[in-house]
Amino acid sequence: MPEVTVVIPCFNYGRHLEQAVASVVAQTFRDLEVIVVDDGSTDDSLAIAGALAEAHPQVKVHAQPNSGQPAYARNAGIERAEGRYVVCLDADDLLAPQAIAAEVALLEADPGLGMAYPVQQNFGASSDGPLFNAWDADALRYANRLPTTTMFRREAWEEAGGYSTNVPGYEDWDFWIACMAQGWRGALASDATFLYRVHEGGLYDDAKGRDAELKAQVVLNRPGLYAPTVVRWARAVLAGDAAARAAAGPRGFVPGFAELRRGDDVRAVAAVAFADELVAAPELLAAWGRAFSAADEVTLVIVGEAGPALQQAVAAAGIEGEGSADLLAVPERVPFVDAVYTRRPLPEDLRGLPRFDDATLAGLRTLVERRCGSPDRTNVPQPTL
Repeated sequence: MPEVTVVIPCFNYGRHLEQAVASVVAQTFRDLEVIVVDDGSTDDSLAIAGALAEAHPQVKVHAQPNSGQPAYARNAGIERAEGRYVVCLDADDLLAPQAIAAEVALLEADPGLGMAYPVQQNFGASSDGPLFNAWDADALRYANRLPTTTMFRREAWEEAGGYSTNVPGYEDWDFWIACMAQGWRGALASDATFLYRVHEGGLYDDAKGRDAELKAQVVLNRPGLYAPTVVRWARAVLAGDAAARAAAGPRGFVPGFAELRRGDDVRAVAAVAFADELVAAPELLAAWGRAFSAADEVTLVIVGEAGPALQQAVAAAGIEGEGSADLLAVPERVPFVDAVYTRRPLPEDLRGLPRFDDATLAGLRTLVERRCGSPDRTNVPQPTL
C-alpha cells in the first residue's frame, strides 16, 4: 500500500490537469498514489484523467456527478485513499519536487503532528511569495494560516469528520480547525513548496461576496471554540443583521481575535467542567486527579459557584498541593476552551468541542499530548488518593 495519497479534485480544469499530475509523479518521494476525482466536468477533464491513468500506474480516476464544491470531491477521494498521509491538490496548482518528502519527514518524526504544510509561492496573475506562517493553533481559529496542500494524517481526517460542505470556499480552513480541535498540531515544512496558480474564477475568489456569512458559519460549525461575543456575532450575521455584517472585518478574518488570548493562569489546554456536576459526582474529580498532575499542560476550568461544597470535593479528591493537577474556578465560561469534561450532553454553546468524562480520560490525555508533546515527569510528585 502507498504511504501517501494525493487527491486531485477536477472540475473543467482539463487544460491544467496534466501539469498538476506531472508535478506529483515527479516527486522525489515515490511511495504514493494519485486519485483524480472528476467532479462532473463538461470539458475534456475525464478523458485526460483516463489517459494519465493509462500512462502512470500510480494514477487512479474516480468520476462522479458534479457536486458544486471541492469538499465533496476531496472527501470522495480520501474515502478511496490507501495512504496514511493525504494531500489535496487542486487541479490548477502544482507541487515542487521535494514537497511531499519534506512533509512526510515531519509527520514521521512526530506522532502528535497531524498536519505538515508547505511554503506557498504564487504564480500566474501574481508572483507573491514565499508565503508561510509558523504554526499557531490559537490564531487558526480566527484566520486561515495553512495552504490547501497541507499534508494530513488519514486518522485526523476521520476524527474531524472530513471536510465540511456548508462553507464552500472556506472548507480548507474549517477542516484545519476541526483537526486542531482534536488536538492535532501542524508544522511548517520549510523545504516544501506549493505553487498556487492565481487567476479569476476560483471558488475562493467567488467567496468574496459571502465572506461574512462564510466566516460566521465557520464559527457556528464549532461554537465552543470561540468567545461568546463572537458566537453572538456569527448568529446575527446569519440572521441577516446588517450591523453584524458590517462588523465582519477584513476578508478571511473572524472578528474578536483579541478576546481569544488566554491568560497566564490557563495552560496550553483548557478543559471545561461544571461545578455543580463535580460536587454531585466527586468521582469525576477523583479520576481527574489520578489522570493528570502538575506535569501536564492542561487546566481544568471549573465553571460555576465555587463554594465550600466544591472546595470540599477538591480536597476529598486529593487535588491540592505540590504536584497536583491544575484547577481554575471561574464564575462563568472563559472565552478560550479546548475540551469539555462532563458526563452530560454538550450544551449548544460548546458544540464542536471534544467531550470526555471519567471513562474516556485516556482520550483527553492523547489530545493534550498531541497538542503539547509528552510531559517530562522527572521528579514531579504524583497525586495520591
